[in-house]
Amino acid sequence: MAEVGRLRNALDFRRVRAARNISYFKSMVVYQSPGAGSRSRVGIAVGARLGNAVIRNRMKRRIRAASWHELAACERSRDLVIVARRAALQSDFADLRRAIRHAITRGANE
Repeated sequence: MAEVGRLRNALDFRRVRAARNISYFKSMVVYQSPGAGSRSRVGIAVGARLGNAVIRNRMKRRIRAASWHELAACERSRDLVIVARRAALQSDFADLRRAIRHAITRGANE
């Protein structure tokens, strides 16, 4: 399994979003770019409108776990920025993984 890290720097978030490789889903929006290092990284944004801190942190943990499962199976490193939508609150873990997998395979083809 490949190693997966976290995006923490605002400049990295901007670089990934500027790559304009975007996938839209009911539960999230996924931006991606080729990885800047030897490992894949993921950054998650959840707006304050989606709920209080407990709900936002739960959403981030679920999305992070789903993305790590999918990114660990990738051959090449890539950076993802995932922006959660309200539907992510009710989405199954399998649905989150499916959306991220679809975004990664779509991005690998471009």
